[in-house]
Amino acid sequence: MGQVLHASYSGYFPSCIGAARTSGIINGSLANIMSIYWRVKTWQILSIVGNIGVLNFNQGQKDLGSISATTEEELVCGKIYIRSAIVDATTEDGQIGVDFSLLLFPVFSKSGDNYQMSIFSDFFVKGSTAASTNTEGGNIGNLTLQPINISVPYYSGAEEGGSSIAVTIGAKEWWSYGGTYDTQTGQPL
Repeated sequence: MGQVLHASYSGYFPSCIGAARTSGIINGSLANIMSIYWRVKTWQILSIVGNIGVLNFNQGQKDLGSISATTEEELVCGKIYIRSAIVDATTEDGQIGVDFSLLLFPVFSKSGDNYQMSIFSDFFVKGSTAASTNTEGGNIGNLTLQPINISVPYYSGAEEGGSSIAVTIGAKEWWSYGGTYDTQTGQPL
């Protein structure tokens, strides 16, 4: 990938690269972290499987929508990606909707050879957080981003044992950069 002429002087992102962090981050190679920010325009839930306490999930594909930028040029301004969707969960009392949120934003850091990007993902039930990528508690599973194959752990503050959640989201649409890339596959034309 090319570098960006930007006042941050990093040359890779629209902000400076900060010190290493330990929570609410995705770790990966420079190319992978750059592709998450610069290349993916629209994300979708591919699957949510498992349980958080009494909530049981078997969610299939669901759209999450596009980043707040409407053109590739706007990414240089540090546009964030924040989306939520109601996903289905079942309990002993029947089916309920759970608010799933995903926030990717351009706060970048580095730890050793790994680059980091901020990510927050939460499951909200009636105004309370049931699991999050940025909370203290027991690790109950992972959020995996495809096709980049990067994951970040989910934590639950609940004392209930046996929770296990696997969430996979995938790139649905890619930026074309003036027809350089196929918007459906992300591959060069």
